[in-house]
Amino acid sequence: MLAEGRRAVVVALPAWLASRVLVVVALLVTRGLHGGYPRAGAAPGAHGWWAWDAGWYRAIAEHGYPRSGGEELRFFPLLPLLGRGVGTVLGGHDAIALVLVANLCALLFAAGVVLFTERELDRATAPVAAWFTLLAPGAAVLALAYSEPLAGMLAVGFVLAVRSTGRAVWWAVPLGILAGLARPTGILLAVIAFVELLRRRPRVALAGATVAPLAGAAAYCVWTWQVYGNARLPFSTQSKPGLRGGLASNPIHALLFSSTRGGLDRPVRIAVALLAIALLVVVWRLLPCSVAAWSTLALASALTSARTDSLLRYLSSDFPLLVALAHVARARLAWLTGFAFAAAMTTVAVSGFGAGMVF
Repeated sequence: MLAEGRRAVVVALPAWLASRVLVVVALLVTRGLHGGYPRAGAAPGAHGWWAWDAGWYRAIAEHGYPRSGGEELRFFPLLPLLGRGVGTVLGGHDAIALVLVANLCALLFAAGVVLFTERELDRATAPVAAWFTLLAPGAAVLALAYSEPLAGMLAVGFVLAVRSTGRAVWWAVPLGILAGLARPTGILLAVIAFVELLRRRPRVALAGATVAPLAGAAAYCVWTWQVYGNARLPFSTQSKPGLRGGLASNPIHALLFSSTRGGLDRPVRIAVALLAIALLVVVWRLLPCSVAAWSTLALASALTSARTDSLLRYLSSDFPLLVALAHVARARLAWLTGFAFAAAMTTVAVSGFGAGMVF
């Protein structure tokens, strides 16, 4: 198992290095265009490596959640806790620790995608899937102090464990709990284990894996109930005006009529949505139905956001879509797609660092 993991890391490493270089280039271009790093987001110190949501994670890691609650509660605690823990080792540099944790998780996320693709499809597609995962248009956040790389690593690890046999399935339980503590959408992973539970054994381990993501999110909700007197705050805070919205909104309204300020133009986001739906069809044809069911929920969550500012980021986290694209885009088409992704990711990153687009 360890040898297999090391080999997957080696396969993913070139794409990881290339994507880090592109993000650094985007930062340098932004600095040249603006004479520095503009403020990008409402969080204190939201600029550069800590632009937009990364600024909130930095604030929570350095100062904790505010006594009065507020917008910070929509950011789940696992990444800030890791940042503070690693920051202690680094002499109190929590902000730097967050970036280091995120980048390490991004590498392990891509390595997990390699293993998943090899197991479910073939070895030839796996390196392409790793490149697409790290070069997707919204994947610049995988280099920043965002929770996406951590959540992606936990998600693919959860899938690998659930799709294993014997005692290995039990690894899905701790991974699921951590995923539930990483992001609000971590609870969606429960559907993978539930579908597998309906189809095969070991039933006790799969039942535990089904409950695990829900238990992780519930633990955070219990904490907010004890501290702020409201267990719904981690999710209800998302519904405040100007934020993502509730559980779902009208996707037609979001795609066609929501503001384009800080996001994609309407024709572009409609084209992106249609491409994602087409790839989802491929996912259902290629990959296990449990994984396809989770991918469907993840896509629905992205498309039904009240705002589409972060659509590319949400879709980039739905790695089965990228695995499906890697399968479809073979040989020369894979290279062309990779170059297009690299250009798009760099462009999105420059805009995001310059406060022109929300990551």
